[in-house]
Amino acid sequence: MKIRHQNPSADLSWTVQAPLTLETPTGEQVGISAWSLAGLEWPEDAGECPQTGVLSVPFQGVDVRFPVRLVQKEAGALVAFEGLSGRQRETLAIFYRSLLSGKMASSGEVITSLDTPVDLVPMGETEEEVAASSQKGLPAPLRIAINVTMYVLVAGLILSILGASLFKSVTRIDVQHGRVVAPIVERLPSNEGYVKSIHVEAGQAVEAGQILVRLTDPIAQGALTETRAKLTLAQKEYLDVQAAIAQLETERPDLTLETRGALFSQTYARFVGDRGFDTLWARWLKLRESDPLAAEGIDPFAFAIARLREIETALLAKVRSLRAARDGQKRGLSLNHVRAPSDGIVHEVLVRKGQFYGPKDLAVVFESNAPRVAMGWVSERYAETLFIGMPAQIGVNVAGERQSISGEVSDVRAGSDPRRPGEFGIIVTVTPLGMEAEETKAVLRMDAPVSLETRRPFAQKIFNRVNEWVKRNG
Repeated sequence: MKIRHQNPSADLSWTVQAPLTLETPTGEQVGISAWSLAGLEWPEDAGECPQTGVLSVPFQGVDVRFPVRLVQKEAGALVAFEGLSGRQRETLAIFYRSLLSGKMASSGEVITSLDTPVDLVPMGETEEEVAASSQKGLPAPLRIAINVTMYVLVAGLILSILGASLFKSVTRIDVQHGRVVAPIVERLPSNEGYVKSIHVEAGQAVEAGQILVRLTDPIAQGALTETRAKLTLAQKEYLDVQAAIAQLETERPDLTLETRGALFSQTYARFVGDRGFDTLWARWLKLRESDPLAAEGIDPFAFAIARLREIETALLAKVRSLRAARDGQKRGLSLNHVRAPSDGIVHEVLVRKGQFYGPKDLAVVFESNAPRVAMGWVSERYAETLFIGMPAQIGVNVAGERQSISGEVSDVRAGSDPRRPGEFGIIVTVTPLGMEAEETKAVLRMDAPVSLETRRPFAQKIFNRVNEWVKRNG
């Protein structure tokens, strides 16, 4: 059954005398005194009739407004409404009927007219729908075969995904948050001081013990300078005593006893003390006059030489002590310098000249000449499964190509979960196998993300046997 909606003929509409208002596009308000459902009579004094406008219908003190399109075929003729929607037609018809019947339209009727569908859709089929329905489809057996094949393929895909996931969970353990960790030295031993000079730059390779940053300590440097001055003075005094003793011990037959005594007295007063030898010398001379035999058993020159030898020994001990102090202070200052603890490479210099440097500060970012490793996190439920030496695999992308590196678990320790602060799990360290330190630095970029997985022992045995079979039959 087909249903067709057709509006009443506009030619049968009676013209009513009721004020309407039309707002032109320029904003001018034009009063309409005669109108019908077909159109309206345009006032002669209103100028030229526009093609569009907003029609206002008064209802209980308010205006019902809607846009209209107007068509006037010739001057003085009726201005017809064009393209009114269902709501507009129904609203205008309510006021038209109320004027003809003399009854005021109710609010419910106005609301109902405003709820009228905008357009009435024909119930018949379009030409495209008729053409599509006339085309013949595929035979039923073929459609069934295609559908069954699609269902089988989808089921196989789902089963393969689930099977692969189950097999992987049984044979392997995925280590999450994998990343490359370089052997960065966290602390370089040194004392505090001021940066005197920097001897390396970023990217430079260094050897163990090489000075990276030279430091200076004003207090320690001042103490060393003072010790050096004392050592110089003590060495001079020691050499002077040695020279004086050598001069006094030299046999000089040309010297008289009085001259020799004066020479000893002068040397003794210089190194031992004033008037000490003079008193002994005067007493010896008196004894020599009164008792020559007794005087021969006493030798004042030997006594003076013995006292000078004691001074020489004391000065030698002082020189040695000052030398030891000087060497210790020099070693202490040399230890202040920041040195490379091993062979490695400097990635970054963190200090500048003249800066104060404390024991807890870091002068450079130094990577030792040790292989880089990969670290990740797993749940604590694998605490009884993971062990050091467990086979592992490192997956990394190098220049757009995926590489798989064999390794083994080198460390297992408790640690916090990076995703859940406060919750603990297991931090796993995997060391690459069969690679030198330089190779790991070339392949494993520092802090690069990697995929990590460990193989369970029985799975590793199966994997090894499969590899052996492939090699034998390859």
